[in-house]
Amino acid sequence: DTKGLPAGEQTLSFGIQPDGPEWQETVLLKPASSQPDPQAVWASTVTNCCEIFYITGTDAQRDLKSLTQIVDQQAEDVTARLQADLNGQITIFFLPRLLGHGGFTNNGIYISYLDENYAGNTTSQVIHHELVHILDASLGGEMLPSMLVEGLAVYLSGGHFKSEALLPRAAALLGMEEYISLKKLADD
Repeated sequence: DTKGLPAGEQTLSFGIQPDGPEWQETVLLKPASSQPDPQAVWASTVTNCCEIFYITGTDAQRDLKSLTQIVDQQAEDVTARLQADLNGQITIFFLPRLLGHGGFTNNGIYISYLDENYAGNTTSQVIHHELVHILDASLGGEMLPSMLVEGLAVYLSGGHFKSEALLPRAAALLGMEEYISLKKLADD
């Protein structure tokens, strides 16, 4: 509860008990006036592929026209790459808070969308990555190894939450003798 604290930098202290490491982190506490409008509500729109939910008064509502275009473009690319069709409308939620690297999938896609996105992710990249997860899961198969599920989404999206030079990185790992074979990964 930060109600009694002034806006500005605040130092948080952490420790793992018993006898674990201790450390401090500095965070920026924003003024109460920067909180979303208390009258904000969930709203939605439908695109060719998806039903998009967002909160009124947020960055997602402001950029909704470009977000709907990005969503449809990424869905077209994913379906072409996997040579499969989406089964019905995909539900996407744009959230005005950063969660992890900016997105996750679970009965829908949840994407962090805010101007002050300090994770450095690319919205279109995260949407593409999460759409791969949705379409891959819809194609069937039980007990898929998470390593392959995540690997497919990273590979087809050209990175995890931002564009990455995947093949040069893999080659570098091989050259440094840090490459872990699929056989070893599967066994351990």
